[in-house]
Amino acid sequence: MARWRGLVVWTVALLAAVCSGEYCSSYVDSIGDLQPGVDCPSSYCCGTCDSRYCCSSPSSRLNQTACPPGEKCKAFTDATMSHYPARECGSGEYCCGACVYRYCCSYSSLRLDQSDCLGSLTISDVAGIVAGLVIFLAVVSVLVWFVRARRRVTTMVHTGPIMTSTTGLIGSQVTSSFPYSQPSSPPPAYEPPPYSK
Repeated sequence: MARWRGLVVWTVALLAAVCSGEYCSSYVDSIGDLQPGVDCPSSYCCGTCDSRYCCSSPSSRLNQTACPPGEKCKAFTDATMSHYPARECGSGEYCCGACVYRYCCSYSSLRLDQSDCLGSLTISDVAGIVAGLVIFLAVVSVLVWFVRARRRVTTMVHTGPIMTSTTGLIGSQVTSSFPYSQPSSPPPAYEPPPYSK
């Protein structure tokens, strides 16, 4: 009796599986349009990964688990510099949104063309860019400083230094050199012409 009981349970389970049919999940067809999933009552999901239909032939049955999942949303960095890793969308889903905010959806009208995005910058990429800019600005600053210093030296060589003497607070004589031209000595004081008698 127990033997018959086990056979009946297996037979009912097999009939329930066959009678209930399969579900053909949604998929993206060969031209890129999302096709909705359909129930296949008392039949199988057949065809290929990008062209699915219901059929009654078990030999034409499609192994849907072997089909690739939906699109892949590539990794991205949002406007606050937070990094998000890549993620696989479900079967028949697209990567939607914007370059700085990506998510999976089933609407082809919201599909994001990820080739238009500049790519995903990680924190180390941003740090490398900033370091490169700092080095570039440092090199340019040093070059500008050298050019200006050379101009000063060239000007001094051609015109010569101007020496002036001043008396310090203690009374010692101090001599200094100025690269810029100094005013000439003051004009002599006005002397009236000699007085004639």
